Amino acid sequence: GSLSGIILHRIIHFLSPQEIESGFQKIFDWLEPGGKVFIAVLPPHHAEYRQKVLPIYEQKWEQGDPWPGYNWSSYEILPDQAYALPDRMHVMDHRPLVQALQKKGFIIECYDFIPMKKFGLQTSLRDGKELLGLVARKKLIKG
Repeated sequence: GSLSGIILHRIIHFLSPQEIESGFQKIFDWLEPGGKVFIAVLPPHHAEYRQKVLPIYEQKWEQGDPWPGYNWSSYEILPDQAYALPDRMHVMDHRPLVQALQKKGFIIECYDFIPMKKFGLQTSLRDGKELLGLVARKKLIKG
């Protein structure tokens, strides 16, 4: 209960659903009341792999999978970067994050895409949906 903020920038897409949910509980415990967590993740909407990933992601979500972007091969979705990535990736939009964070007691403040058009050599594969950002807040203590 002593931290006012925690940043998870491009890290949780390397974790399993269980690791994410366990981590959210730890973050909740570490944050002071009103403290915030700032998250940036790879979404299924990224132009480089959207055609492969998004239809399957949406289908799994509609079928009730709470983490529909889990366990993608890095070599399949990001072949040019896979040499520097773990073998498996976990892409996600706001929906699984919102559910998991609210389940732990967080209030969602905002979420949106984060454009990365200015970064990298293949700017033609960038359309403003390269990252998803989300801000959540630990509830204030009543009393």
